[in-house]
Amino acid sequence: MAKQTTHVGKQGVWQRLLAPLMDIPTGLGHLVPFRDKLVVILGRVVDLTRQQAALAADKQEVSQEIEELMAAGDRLASVIQKSIKEHYGPFSEQLTAYGLQPFRGRPRHPEAPPPPPEAAAPPAADPEADR
Repeated sequence: MAKQTTHVGKQGVWQRLLAPLMDIPTGLGHLVPFRDKLVVILGRVVDLTRQQAALAADKQEVSQEIEELMAAGDRLASVIQKSIKEHYGPFSEQLTAYGLQPFRGRPRHPEAPPPPPEAAAPPAADPEADR
């Protein structure tokens, strides 16, 4: 039998080990305290596994609600920003008080000089003309 490495696999091994130990055979009385400890541990692990599954479901619900609220907040923030720009105007420096960038025009870049005209290359000699 392969060694179990998952929590569920180990729980199965423990349950199969405990089943025949519920009625302690003669000569194995010294295992009673260990069996009792394993029963307590197994019960606690099962409870915690159920609790973990419930928390995972709760986490998914909370995450979904956060995403919905974030989308609603983004929409409201956008409306508020547009309203502030409408109130003060897009060029007003008062927009900076609200974390908004006033429109200050596009920076002027100097025009690039036109590329130099290509020098006319001498015509290629016709090799058949020399014959």
